[in-house]
Amino acid sequence: MINGGALTHTSIALRDALAAVALPVIEVHLSNVHRRAEFRHHSYVSAVAQVVVAGAGIDGYPFAVRQLARILRLSGGSSGLLDVRWRLDLSFFWLRRRGLVPPKADVALERNDRLVKLA
Repeated sequence: MINGGALTHTSIALRDALAAVALPVIEVHLSNVHRRAEFRHHSYVSAVAQVVVAGAGIDGYPFAVRQLARILRLSGGSSGLLDVRWRLDLSFFWLRRRGLVPPKADVALERNDRLVKLA
């Protein structure tokens, strides 16, 4: 899950780095980039992202986490699922500590037929 900010619109290197990892990519923008300056309408990251969330404010982050959980569930999990789950836990913890995730957000990841609560 990434909010690349201005790098989204300018960095081919960021796009290439995301394309090089064997992990799903979720692109998140707090604002609706299509209602902003014309140069922000293009995203290098969108080309490699499975999901793009824009304009949902801070609510876009828990939605993105749910979409990541859905993608992992549909893929049947991978050998790197534990690593992804650990990173997901850390990302969600970081967002919550900074007040970017509402306190009552309910996000969970299903792993090995067991529901693992993240919030």
